[in-house]
Amino acid sequence: MGKSFLPVILLFIVFSAAIFLSKNWLQGINADITGLLIANILVFLVTLLSYYFHNQALTKSTATGFVNSVYSGLMLKMFICIIAALIYIYVARPAVNKPLLFGTLGMYFIYNFTEVWIMMKRNKVQNNG
Repeated sequence: MGKSFLPVILLFIVFSAAIFLSKNWLQGINADITGLLIANILVFLVTLLSYYFHNQALTKSTATGFVNSVYSGLMLKMFICIIAALIYIYVARPAVNKPLLFGTLGMYFIYNFTEVWIMMKRNKVQNNG
């Protein structure tokens, strides 16, 4: 994994700290704080799994192999998050917490952006190095 995963770990810490530090504001907009923390952990763990696929992609000698591995990781992450959201919506049907869903969606996009940014940077270094 190495130092390249460090920005994702820092992102996890920042999101967790932000949730704790803005607890009063989040409660004011009726956001589920425990749900946001669980969502942060879930998206972090799925990013870790997706990162594994991206690392495998860097070992591929062809561009097609790299692209297939990257897409596999992103699709896996997307499907796991969609399934988790659908399970939450089904279980909490009468009282679905919209701030939780939108907060999770925001975290998902930021984690994805960070992960793709890291992979593009690593791929550029590997191709130039």
